[in-house]
Amino acid sequence: MFGDGSERPEIKVTVDTLDDMLEREAAMASLIKCDTQGSEYDIVLGGLKTLERDRAVWLFELWPAGLAQMGASPRELLGLFVDRDYLLFEVLDDDERLLDVTTEELMEVCAPHYPSDVDWFTNVLAIPRDSPRLEVARRIVRDSRR
Repeated sequence: MFGDGSERPEIKVTVDTLDDMLEREAAMASLIKCDTQGSEYDIVLGGLKTLERDRAVWLFELWPAGLAQMGASPRELLGLFVDRDYLLFEVLDDDERLLDVTTEELMEVCAPHYPSDVDWFTNVLAIPRDSPRLEVARRIVRDSRR
């Protein structure tokens, strides 16, 4: 699970899905941040009802090597959002920009790093096409191009 191949002590924890947790708490999500070292695909799978019901904005790490180690691919993860009419933005931390991107553009960026480059990752912002927050993201993208 760890990119450096090292072993870590085992700790047993109780696991729950995002859907079950939010349902039990009678809560809705408006923003979800997910950086789970390659488990992002499984987290989103466990939150599909939330994804469809709450139409939350998601910010998640796209780490191709971590996804591969967990049995998933970048295309599968991105597809969970695109199939539900989300738009994708790449967050470029090095120069603080936000770029609107397609799945294919992200796949091109990931290709040289998938499945084994443990040092490369990027962050993705996924916003529902019908979200009022979309205009804010588009404004940031426009400002980033200046």
